[in-house]
Amino acid sequence: MSTPTPPLEVHVHPALGEEVRAIGGRYELTEERIVPFAGRDLLVDLGVAEVDASCCGVAGGAFAVVAGYVAALRFATGASGSALSRVERVTDERTQRAIRSELQAELGEGLRVTFR
Repeated sequence: MSTPTPPLEVHVHPALGEEVRAIGGRYELTEERIVPFAGRDLLVDLGVAEVDASCCGVAGGAFAVVAGYVAALRFATGASGSALSRVERVTDERTQRAIRSELQAELGEGLRVTFR
């Protein structure tokens, strides 16, 4: 019996280099990368965040958001003008741990890695 293929989802590419302010601080996406992993390509957004307006102190660091495995890169443009890609989300926890380890080995142990 084969494992069903997860459904593909549309990923809206976020704007890079635009600061987003929130009640506790700010973040900015700085780079989009295609990262080879286990024979497939992952779509990964990299950025920096800073908590500078919090009652609990000041902190910050680099982060990565893994959109998923690329099925169709920039296949269309959305109504807002943002590029659209089709991705397969990474939902398996063991695979997420392996991806997290690989990204941290390349970009720094302090990198916070999340998955959409």
